Amino acid sequence: MLCCPVVNEIDKIAGTWQNVGTTIDAKDAYQLRLTLQLDKNSTITLSNSQDEKYVIDINANARTLTAHRTAATGKTRFNGSFSIPSMQAPLNIEGETVTIDMFVDQSSVEILTKDGTMSMTNLVFPQSLYNSLTIIGATYEAQIRTLNRIW
Repeated sequence: MLCCPVVNEIDKIAGTWQNVGTTIDAKDAYQLRLTLQLDKNSTITLSNSQDEKYVIDINANARTLTAHRTAATGKTRFNGSFSIPSMQAPLNIEGETVTIDMFVDQSSVEILTKDGTMSMTNLVFPQSLYNSLTIIGATYEAQIRTLNRIW
């Protein structure tokens, strides 16, 4: 099943892929590519130095992704219903691994599984870019590439 793949033109504004540990070395928008084993549940956390965080849970058995946009993600007081408990989507993949591409900037996190079989967008308003990565659970590989502005 193919839904919403990322356009090839993204490569024209992207830097080179680099392995990433717990610190994300990006000053602006970036693409984070995670490949996780689906042998156990995992929690992916993007955070910054202001203790703001965006949390994603992967349920390996149910093959679902749950994103949590809470008051901890950043500014939410402008609207009482902006901060919602969670959003869940099926991973829509086969096999024992999942590749997740995350496009992160100052106001959004776009999440796609391989070839766009699942796509989710969350508006977030952290005080500064999420620049730390923590993954608990499954074995994974992580790569990052910066994205240049188009305007």
